[in-house]
Amino acid sequence: MKKTTKEFVIVLVALCIMCMVVLGIAQGGNNLESKLVGSWYEVYDNGEVEEWAMSFYEDGTCEINDIYGTGSWTILEDNTLKVTDFYGQTYLISNVEIQGNELTGEAYGSIRWRKQ
Repeated sequence: MKKTTKEFVIVLVALCIMCMVVLGIAQGGNNLESKLVGSWYEVYDNGEVEEWAMSFYEDGTCEINDIYGTGSWTILEDNTLKVTDFYGQTYLISNVEIQGNELTGEAYGSIRWRKQ
């Protein structure tokens, strides 16, 4: 191969890799955010599902059990879920992890929710 052809191939491969990285970030965004969307239910210590806790929507809004109106949510850099209710009260759930259909975190004790 000529030197210019090799350079062209290297540049082309580099551009393809950069495009794949950019598209992966744009489509997946924060993986935790995409996993969070849906309705979640509290889980008892014995594993039984209790009642609906919260619903998170793709547009950053949410509904909270027993609280009037629509709130908002966001994931902070350190995997802390920040939820603000209709009245402006903010709730923080730290160390949020989602494995399959189960969410765990910490806020005034351990939190365990299951997506149904």
